Amino acid sequence: MLVVVRSDGVIEMINRCGAKHLGYSETDLIGENWFEMIVPIAVRENRLQTFELMMSGMLNVEERVYRCPVFCGDGTEKSILWCDSLLREECGNVTDVVFSGKLILDEDKE
Repeated sequence: MLVVVRSDGVIEMINRCGAKHLGYSETDLIGENWFEMIVPIAVRENRLQTFELMMSGMLNVEERVYRCPVFCGDGTEKSILWCDSLLREECGNVTDVVFSGKLILDEDKE
């Protein structure tokens, strides 16, 4: 799953596979707020704080891999293994975050 989220939290791009895993089409998600639509309420505040640190350049995301749930279109939650990358302007300012994720299947949890 690949998702590009702008500095305002809005989904700029999501690949077809990612949208399918979340139970949506790409057009359902592009232009929507990632945190309000996909991040479960229980972890939303923490994820927003982390995102703000990434956008400010104060959090190094190199080699950072973590688990975080997503809220799907059918009302279920799925666990995803995430790795983030920052997109920067030439001057170094962070413009977007690329979330790449792998669905954690039941057999992967053991």
